[in-house]
Amino acid sequence: MDKKMKQDFAEYLADAFIVFMDGNKSVECLESYYLRNKSQLDVIKSTDANLYEKIIQAFKEKKNKLLEKQND
Repeated sequence: MDKKMKQDFAEYLADAFIVFMDGNKSVECLESYYLRNKSQLDVIKSTDANLYEKIIQAFKEKKNKLLEKQND
């Protein structure tokens, strides 16, 4: 896979991670989602560190929202 294709694939995966993250309705589910996809996240990290950080930030934001709902 050439560099452009790898970058395009990483961007596609990042978008998919963020979209499907919304389906997780508990912190436990979100953590499981992260762990199940760790190898794909590592691929993104090795391709584009900024894209990886964007996903990690989205995970943190989703976790915070879930914790806020849980505490209400």
